[in-house]
Amino acid sequence: MKKIISVLLSLAAVLSLLSFTSCKDIASDLGRYDISVKFDGETIGGKLNYSFESASDEIKFNLYTNAYREGAKYFVSSAENFARAYPEGVFYGKIDIISVSLNGKNADYELIGEDLNVLSVSLKDKRDGENTVEIEFITTVPKGNNRLGISKETVRLADFFPVVCALKDGEYYECVYSPYGDPYFAEVNDYNISLTVPSKFSVAASAYPTALENSEEFTTYKYSVSSFRDFAFALDEDYFVTTGKSDFAEIYYYSDKEDNDGVELVKRTIDYFSEIFGAYPYKTFTVAETPLFAAGMEYSGMCYISDSLSSEEKKVALVHEIAHEWWHGGVGFNEVEEAYLDEGLAQYSTYLFLKNNGEEDSAKSMLENAKAAYKSFFDIKTLLSGEADTTMKRPLKDFKSEYEYINIAYNKSLIMFTEYEKAVGEKRAIKGLKTFYNKNLNSVATSNELIEVLG
Repeated sequence: MKKIISVLLSLAAVLSLLSFTSCKDIASDLGRYDISVKFDGETIGGKLNYSFESASDEIKFNLYTNAYREGAKYFVSSAENFARAYPEGVFYGKIDIISVSLNGKNADYELIGEDLNVLSVSLKDKRDGENTVEIEFITTVPKGNNRLGISKETVRLADFFPVVCALKDGEYYECVYSPYGDPYFAEVNDYNISLTVPSKFSVAASAYPTALENSEEFTTYKYSVSSFRDFAFALDEDYFVTTGKSDFAEIYYYSDKEDNDGVELVKRTIDYFSEIFGAYPYKTFTVAETPLFAAGMEYSGMCYISDSLSSEEKKVALVHEIAHEWWHGGVGFNEVEEAYLDEGLAQYSTYLFLKNNGEEDSAKSMLENAKAAYKSFFDIKTLLSGEADTTMKRPLKDFKSEYEYINIAYNKSLIMFTEYEKAVGEKRAIKGLKTFYNKNLNSVATSNELIEVLG
């Protein structure tokens, strides 16, 4: 595996140089993460520098990892997912902040938020122009099949570091964790990351490494990207990487065996969405099959796919997660308050791909199943309580169960977009989404922007 990576790196280095100089210059107004961390098998820690310009007297970072800690008010797993997320029982995680400095000098900071979920750093001694906050931290990685977790020989490292809060109406938005949906809200930033791991692991990541430093005990992977909304990793002792190339991206598929069919599906999906919505926003796309309680999870340039899915389930999940590269990665949303937007658009995009790429029966089944499930949800809720709350635009904390969340954010949203298509025609619906994508690329959109474009 390491030999394969070493051979590919020479090509990747050239592609990366071209990517960062000719295709997308690093925007000067973006914040920049410089992260250097080491995973020792149980914890991951090191330093994070975040460079930015701000007129505020403080900056806030989401501490998503604290939702994994013992005693968390908003724990990461719902009752419905608990057995899949923790097949061997609960193993807690946490993040410890060791020190914080501003421009090289000690800074005042505190852990705040509803659930110790936010790090607030004082900027009272900030200087004009760019400032840099340096955070030293150690994250204890929990065991389990969550987004952040250790599953036997596999490790998922997602949202393990302090993540700067996005701005909403000029204020830093504090993400309260939820066991339902994806409780994340982020703007695009630049990333320079150095990750050191035991050499027994192969590493899948949101981008392909620009450099690789090998030793007998540890291997360091280095990455440099622009305009990413997040960055994640998957480590496995037995990964096999299958490579491919679409018209818009280099493809890396990590699983326990060669998977040319998977690469071909990724290629077709990226090319199709690029054609109808606008060009894929990154240079590479990585799939990491891994033990995961959910079917999949999206990140900029990468997705996790559960290794326990059937072939049909994997096909649909993979197309859905790729769609999130447009509706989450390219165009961002406040997924804490308007989850139906990115999930609904990803579901509708999946439906379009299936319908227009030789999978008409799968598309038909997908829509019929959504309608049947939503009708059942509505009828049951009405029967039990006299009414069913079918409001789509609401915070994740207002959902009472995974069942309710899936039916509103996924099923009702798919029905809504297909009904819109029925009213205006597929051609006009796709044209509207293409306009929406290109108008809001690398920004955060709301339902207002979507309504403005679609009418």
